[in-house]
Amino acid sequence: MAESKCFAFVFGMASGHINPSLPLARQLVSQGHKVHYLAREQMRAAIEDTGATFWNELEEETELYDGREGDLLAATSHLKKELGIESDPMVVGYMKTAPMSLELQLPGCIRWMRKINPSAVVYCPLLNQDAGYCADILQIPSVALLTTAGPGSMAATMRYFLAGQSPEEVMEILKDFAPMHQRIRNLKE
Repeated sequence: MAESKCFAFVFGMASGHINPSLPLARQLVSQGHKVHYLAREQMRAAIEDTGATFWNELEEETELYDGREGDLLAATSHLKKELGIESDPMVVGYMKTAPMSLELQLPGCIRWMRKINPSAVVYCPLLNQDAGYCADILQIPSVALLTTAGPGSMAATMRYFLAGQSPEEVMEILKDFAPMHQRIRNLKE
């Protein structure tokens, strides 16, 4: 048998996003590899059933979650309050806070990856962009497991979330939001 490898799996609190990764984790474990998941407590049983090791995202990404609600949507609501934009529509608020969320997630995700020292990272690119960035920073190969319903599904989803606004209208709103642009500059450095 080949040398045992370690894999980091990073998936958020959405069963439709994490469920497709579970058979992959089970197969890797059955072949003698180690799989570590950074996820939510609600997914612990399903993760551990594959033979993988569970790590709680809330305990690892403390910069984002300490003092804020314990899920990404609630943490985003807290960030919206901190930025004084709580009345913004969902997509606008999410886009304004996404760079701040990412900036706050990176230190904990990097610490976690350094603890487990993975050979590769498998992650959800829709909910866990932090894992992709961390893999790049740490020069670890990564695979984005895109868990959408197929071609065209994101366009329909975005139309729903935009709630009647056009993408151009949202971009116009975002262009002058200085805190978001500052966070983007921070991330580029």
